[in-house]
Amino acid sequence: MTCQLPFRRSAHIALVVSMGLLLCVPPISAADAPDPYIDRVEVKHDTIILKNGRGTELGTIVDTNGDGDLVIEGTSGRRRIDAKDILRIDYRRTLDDVVAKRGEQALKRNDFDDILLTLKWSREKGVVSAGVKLAEQVLAVKPGHIPIGKVAIELYKEQGDNAKVEALARQMVKADQHWTEGFEVVASALAADASRETELKHWLNDWIRLQPTAYQPNKYLAGIYERSGELKLAQEAYRKCW
Repeated sequence: MTCQLPFRRSAHIALVVSMGLLLCVPPISAADAPDPYIDRVEVKHDTIILKNGRGTELGTIVDTNGDGDLVIEGTSGRRRIDAKDILRIDYRRTLDDVVAKRGEQALKRNDFDDILLTLKWSREKGVVSAGVKLAEQVLAVKPGHIPIGKVAIELYKEQGDNAKVEALARQMVKADQHWTEGFEVVASALAADASRETELKHWLNDWIRLQPTAYQPNKYLAGIYERSGELKLAQEAYRKCW
């Protein structure tokens, strides 16, 4: 004979058990919570946030001592602020600082969408070196991320680093063999150097094996065959272009 608990009693036991389980889960402390994202904005002054809602002081920190007391110079002159009155200090940030800090915050969260936005922002602002450094950090842990790889290639181009442009495009194509833009980037790099024509033909044939009727590789090959007098092969390649 099965013994059944009255409904109210069994519900009470279930509630006690669930509360006990909740007590076993460690609370999330403020220290564990990630810092809020900084804005993608250059800040040209230091900001002192005072305790007890007493406002802020903007300017340039010109002196500090071992106790944390400081002197800030603003539009109204210099002012000394005791450490006991300071809640937080937000230091000035250059464009490079913004890219580095925002990228660091996003990497800790594995927020690759935000990193992509930061890289695009770095290009818009002309912060190329910091953008390249961030892109390389991301691609070290996410080597097949095509959107970030595309921005990194554009940043390398702005630096004039053609070797890295080609190397990264090859890496991206290896990660995604349907990424036509990557094939085009490598083909352009090879075509720019007449001494690498044989290497270019091998690259184009690999491309055509994956995309037989793609316009660009067939156009490149048609030109190569035409220059070498292989007119039948040139005609066949031109035919595939259309």
